[in-house]
Amino acid sequence: MLWSVYYEDDKELAEAADLVVQGVVKEDLGSNIGKEGTYYTYYTDVSLEVTKVIKGDPNENRKIITISQMGGSDGSVILKKT
Repeated sequence: MLWSVYYEDDKELAEAADLVVQGVVKEDLGSNIGKEGTYYTYYTDVSLEVTKVIKGDPNENRKIITISQMGGSDGSVILKKT
């Protein structure tokens, strides 16, 4: 996974994205730790039901997709994006 891309604002992020959706989180799939103590490898997955496709393939509507977000917990350390 690559987390080092910087976007000036939400508009720039949306322009770079292949898919932009609105949805409802269905389930927290938990934290994933690449290597304990190596915090940049921590990420959390959630399943998201797509309720509206804003950009991208309209066939994604009503599908369940997995979203990965930087941060997570290894049981003793909680790492959040602020």
